[in-house]
Amino acid sequence: MRDLFYCCLMSSDNRATRALARSTGVSTDSFIVMMNRKVDNLALFSIKVDEVTGLSENNVASAYDIARLVNIASTNETIQATLCTKEYSFLSEKRKRLVTLGNTNRMLSSSWRIEGGKTGYIGESGYCFAVRVADDKGHDLTGVVLGAHSNSRRFKEVTKLFQWAFAALDKVQASTIGKL
Repeated sequence: MRDLFYCCLMSSDNRATRALARSTGVSTDSFIVMMNRKVDNLALFSIKVDEVTGLSENNVASAYDIARLVNIASTNETIQATLCTKEYSFLSEKRKRLVTLGNTNRMLSSSWRIEGGKTGYIGESGYCFAVRVADDKGHDLTGVVLGAHSNSRRFKEVTKLFQWAFAALDKVQASTIGKL
């Protein structure tokens, strides 16, 4: 189960996601109902789940609720550790071969401390990315990019957002200290 969890969150392996849903012992339809109930309980009202992997264009969410979901997920130590793992290896059960996964989150190699993040892609919504980061000055920000035209573009766009936001925070902090 742990290996499937890492496959799902680190590498966006949809087969692993389906297997995790099946492992609950409830039907796919019941699992989707449970997912929608969970997002409602978290007050993430724009999120509507139509199928378990995220591959359906009928799965929808606002950037705001995606950011909130990343922040909520980042407070769970197991989820955060998985989302922040660059590489994970395990021995396959049937073939007894070593499988090594790489994380799809390229921001893990940035100078910021990554506290959680997830990539996504389907043709209807383009390349998407949500990430929570902190810098060495104690600033903590969450960014969401939806509809980027390429895999690399989503990381470039969120990097530009964070560079601007961290610089703005530094200016606000400097002007506040100057007034004390």
